[in-house]
Amino acid sequence: MVKRQLGRFSVYYDTEETEDHSMDARDLILGIEGLADAITQADKLLNGEESSIEIKVNAPSPGSLGLPVEVLHYLSDSKNVLEIIGFIGAASGSTGCVFGILDFLKGRKISAVADFSDGRKKITTTFKGKEEEIVVHDDYAKLVVDREFRSSIHKALVSPVVSATNAKVHIKSFDGNSTKRTIDNENFNSLRKLQSKTCTEESEETKIINIRFIDINFDKTTGWEIEHLQEPLTVSIDDAAFIRRIRSNQDNFARGDLFEVQLKTIETIYPNDVKKYKYIITKVIKKLGGTK
Repeated sequence: MVKRQLGRFSVYYDTEETEDHSMDARDLILGIEGLADAITQADKLLNGEESSIEIKVNAPSPGSLGLPVEVLHYLSDSKNVLEIIGFIGAASGSTGCVFGILDFLKGRKISAVADFSDGRKKITTTFKGKEEEIVVHDDYAKLVVDREFRSSIHKALVSPVVSATNAKVHIKSFDGNSTKRTIDNENFNSLRKLQSKTCTEESEETKIINIRFIDINFDKTTGWEIEHLQEPLTVSIDDAAFIRRIRSNQDNFARGDLFEVQLKTIETIYPNDVKKYKYIITKVIKKLGGTK
């Protein structure tokens, strides 16, 4: 299989503790893992799960402790994730790479992502009550709103030096002679992990349905299991009067009993289009029959 070189660059961890050209092994390992994870995740997101990439770390040269990195790809027509992220290619201050977009966002929460018909996305954030927007290519937006990628970039470039004195991280040429980007304490926040509720869409629907309780948790309001339309669902109970009745044995309650209930379904859509559902019985209306 033919390999092609995507690019070469280096990452230098520059702190008072690295002046003697050494670094805590655990911090260095953390940075290498994060770097490999970030590049691999970006490649899978933009080139598909079948894409294969090879990341090599070369022996560092003297100076603040650096990692010369060479990235090889096995597909001839793949998107160059190093250029898209900003390790190579675009100028340091450009928003034409992920680093530039993160500089613009400054770690603020992303409140919305809107699609354009030409393959671009508008990312909206709020700062001091004022909305700010940036329009970027879809490939860049995919990485900016991906939780795992953002966590790996933070792990690669911030975690190894977060507790160091006067810390800086430099993205340089492979030979270390020219600096492409410098990240210091003032802008480490731009590389923070994605906030948990970033850009999620949430919708609710409430219906009156018939269900059977198939797994009961008398001690808690969570972890109950019901059967609806011959499908099992895990639910929580938000009907205090019902819970009081069954706890005081006022109802003759048994697994398999048929009930009419009011069920709330909460659908949450995350930036990577993953959907999660939460089911809550807000009211147990009446008992309809015995066990089947």
